[in-house]
Amino acid sequence: MNQNKLTSDDVRFSALKHRIFFSLTVNLALIAFFLFNASAFIYQKSYLHLFLISFLIFQTVVSFIISIRYQYRYFLIWSSLLNVNVLFYLYLFTESSHHEMIPLFISYPAVVFFLGKFRYGGLFSLAGLLSLLTVYYFELPFQKEMDYEVHKNYILVSYCLIFIVSFFYEKDYARNDKKILQEADIDFLTEIPNRRGLQKLMQPLFKSGNFSFVVIDVDDFKKINDQYGHEGGDILLKEMSRVVSETVRKTDIFARWGGEEFVLALPDTKKENGAILAEKLRSLLEKSEFNNMKVTASFGVTDYQNDETFEELFKRADEGAYLAKSNGKNCVKIV
Repeated sequence: MNQNKLTSDDVRFSALKHRIFFSLTVNLALIAFFLFNASAFIYQKSYLHLFLISFLIFQTVVSFIISIRYQYRYFLIWSSLLNVNVLFYLYLFTESSHHEMIPLFISYPAVVFFLGKFRYGGLFSLAGLLSLLTVYYFELPFQKEMDYEVHKNYILVSYCLIFIVSFFYEKDYARNDKKILQEADIDFLTEIPNRRGLQKLMQPLFKSGNFSFVVIDVDDFKKINDQYGHEGGDILLKEMSRVVSETVRKTDIFARWGGEEFVLALPDTKKENGAILAEKLRSLLEKSEFNNMKVTASFGVTDYQNDETFEELFKRADEGAYLAKSNGKNCVKIV
């Protein structure tokens, strides 16, 4: 019985998918813009712009192929950021009038915030604002004689407004995104880490190599569901999780593996000491009563062995819990 509505990978891929689609749209829009003006570029012998058309088409095709073939999904996003920045700064520093580029300039913060998210979007937007201020209020030696007076205040005010709105929107989105990702690693019913969250939390333990591992399997859970219904079974799992969470150390990792099976990772603890804690929990559960329901559990305890995988560790502890069940249930087995 999986109580989780979503996983962190689901959340990340959903957001990433929209950014990839937007990246492709941006690239195609830039290509369309240059192609639409291609005849003017040829007439004016603007070889830089003609080179950019070729570069954009080539880069978009290559980025798309790499993203699809090699599953490097961020490549297309970064290529779009590169294209947008090249176009922004090219027209900012080389065009004598910014009238035709007003949509590009004022939409720049929103585009880079969406593509680069809060951190990189903020950096690019600030750099763009500083560049606009530099061009409009300082005379640069390499600039042509330019006529900005008509549009510069409008561009700057619009740019700043869109920058502020994008900044607070992305800040709020980043905070909510972090919260959702955290919730995706938490079991929906018991509010303790789920299988995915457990494996993330245990990564430092595998580096240290000094911990014991316990599998906890609730005895006769099917009978509890049959007698009290699934709602009663859910209440029992929640209350049992609360009791165990309140009993173990703050440094211990208690998680729901799935169904009526739980696991416990004990840092800096040998399996003999882990068995002592398991016995304490076993006795505590046996004496407890949850909404008029009694429960017992079987425990399998083991040590982490050098260079073994999580699957090997779990399998051995699970075999211990199976031995405990085979030995009459409601007991602790060290393997």
